[in-house]
Amino acid sequence: MIIHNLKQGSQEWLDFRLTKLTASEACIAKGISSYMGRNSLLEAKKLGKFPEVTKSEQHLFDQGHKAEASARSIAEEILACDLYPVTGSLDVEGLPLSASFDGITLENDIVWEHKLSNQTLRANLELDIIPEEYKYQLEQQLLVSGATKALFMASDGTRENCLYTMYESEPQIRSNLIESWKQFQKDLEEFKPRERVEVLTGHKTDLPAVVYNINGTEISTNLAECIDKVRDLANTEMNKILETDQDFANKDQLNKDIKKARASLKEIV
Repeated sequence: MIIHNLKQGSQEWLDFRLTKLTASEACIAKGISSYMGRNSLLEAKKLGKFPEVTKSEQHLFDQGHKAEASARSIAEEILACDLYPVTGSLDVEGLPLSASFDGITLENDIVWEHKLSNQTLRANLELDIIPEEYKYQLEQQLLVSGATKALFMASDGTRENCLYTMYESEPQIRSNLIESWKQFQKDLEEFKPRERVEVLTGHKTDLPAVVYNINGTEISTNLAECIDKVRDLANTEMNKILETDQDFANKDQLNKDIKKARASLKEIV
């Protein structure tokens, strides 16, 4: 195994992953991931970039990293040895495989993989079962590192909610792993990313605000002035020739702004 001096989560680490077939992507290449489709991975590898992480996804990642950091000492107690995070790679039958280990022993004989606990994982680990999609990640970790077994753990970082089991290499899983990556590479050569359609956003329209004042039985308002301004704006827009996609987007946004203004006016009345 070749060790790479990369901080997991850094931009250098992310760039490195795009050039490799990573352990966490093994189940995606196999087509059994519950988080990402195979075509999405093909597209990311072809374009050299992954979609931006959403706020909800980032929140889950942050929770996972926090739980992993807390669970490390639990894993070290179970194995009675220290664990070190590391990124490694190994070419196997022409496949540029890599793995980013949550932890590995100094002797490289045992690896540790931690997952944020959820209902499905708990139900499986209570029966000492590792879901198939995770077996492919663990198998690649063993293949890249040369380790003999992996400690697979799911927790929220606490001992009360920590479940784990050991995984040892399964010949059929390893064979399937290599074959699925070989097929993935072939498909990647011929893959054509989808043509992305740019979604245009219309420019917001600054409509005049209606104000009023009630003094006894007298009501003063700028409603007449606002109506004149809106009428002038409508006449201008009605006579405008729509030529570009942005023009149509602006017109659509204007219609939405006027509809919203009407609704607000009704509330005032």
